Amino acid sequence: QWALENGRVYTDAAETFGTGQVRRSTIVAVIDTGLDYTHPDFAAARLWHNSREEKNGYDDDNNGFVDDLIGWNFVDGNNNPWDLSGHGTHISGIIAACTDNGLGIAGVDGDALIMPLKVANFAGQARSSAVAAAIYYAVDHGARVINLSLGSELVTDLERQAAEHARDNDVLIIVSAGNKGLSTAYTGYATLPGALVVGASDPNGERAGFSNFGTSLEVLAPGVDVLSLRARDTDFIGLSQPLDYDDGAAFVGEADEYYRASGTSFSAAMVSGLASRLMADRPSLRAEEIRRILIQSAVDVGAEGVDQTSGYGRVDYVRALAAAPEAYIHARLVAADLSLADEKIWIAIEGHADA
Repeated sequence: QWALENGRVYTDAAETFGTGQVRRSTIVAVIDTGLDYTHPDFAAARLWHNSREEKNGYDDDNNGFVDDLIGWNFVDGNNNPWDLSGHGTHISGIIAACTDNGLGIAGVDGDALIMPLKVANFAGQARSSAVAAAIYYAVDHGARVINLSLGSELVTDLERQAAEHARDNDVLIIVSAGNKGLSTAYTGYATLPGALVVGASDPNGERAGFSNFGTSLEVLAPGVDVLSLRARDTDFIGLSQPLDYDDGAAFVGEADEYYRASGTSFSAAMVSGLASRLMADRPSLRAEEIRRILIQSAVDVGAEGVDQTSGYGRVDYVRALAAAPEAYIHARLVAADLSLADEKIWIAIEGHADA
């Protein structure tokens, strides 16, 4: 699991921080294709449970969802967010797979609680109304972090309002930058209010070529050949039928229970896990402070300083643990314009800085 080493997730410095403090598990809502909650390397204890609901065919907590014991399936309108694609399970495994159990892999935050909210079907397609409803559900049921690793070229007013609801209620939304090697200006979820936009880095620490870039990109996290859980009977890379992929080529392990995949989706999942751990280690901090810490503590890569290809840099958990939430420097160049006057070429640079 090179990604964990690269982000310094499990080191002596990370493990000794907060010794003696009482940690509370962070609820992380994964808005995706669902979850294989029977996977042997995903403990039942890591699955969020709605304590106000019983399995009796009634809406005990009067929230509009009957028997929503562990989340909700917004695709089929039922209480079983089972993963038929595998993408959501891969995301959830990166965040909270069992740790120190002598089996398989380790999650970034082995104490997190996953709230699976299924909005995408077998092919990974999702309705904007379902995404918005899932955001409202996550916020209203105690999630502190929302992982949104879905692609969209447009964002609707309904989704924007849902993101504002999350921001106003101290919930951090983490979104993937996208995998087309294009500007994030063409990625709708990167424009959601208050969202932390994550691109992918490779094992050398640089931006992966497929990762989107732009002024809204804020950090990079490992997103190449990321190992995680495989949902039963799934192969989501094979669904897109790439020319250079043989069915099952991404399977890992004797029983094919693990999977390797690349994409900013999995970079976002790693940052969601880091945010979850930081919230547990430093429970007094608000979501916006966690967001600032993750950005400001990033290791600068690529062009010196903040830039459109790597944002503030690559996430680093040890640096994040030591960061002061009140200390920050924000600087961005946002536009450049060429003009000709007096037989000279003039360059007008527009930007802003704050600290």
